[in-house]
Amino acid sequence: MSHTINTAVELLEKGEIDLAIKVLKDPNKIHITWGLDDVIDYAKQAKIRLSKTDALNILYNMAHHHDAEIGINWEVIDACCRYVKAEKKIKKMLKKKRVCDDK
Repeated sequence: MSHTINTAVELLEKGEIDLAIKVLKDPNKIHITWGLDDVIDYAKQAKIRLSKTDALNILYNMAHHHDAEIGINWEVIDACCRYVKAEKKIKKMLKKKRVCDDK
């Protein structure tokens, strides 16, 4: 999330609506946002099963851990979705192995 949007949110929380609007309408800046629907729709298109929680975690991690030189794009979303898919598969396999080991 951009610094500008964070500033606008803080202003809105303080009730300073007019100032928040002014910050967001600054003609010298653009705001590109990615949302939960972007992640969920992409995962469906790629036939990757994600829960809403998975998608929220992906969105959070992209916002806080992306490479600033690459940014966030469809390839990054794809990589994150596939990572979560693989992680879930590994956890499932480990859980299955533990059950077998316990017998």
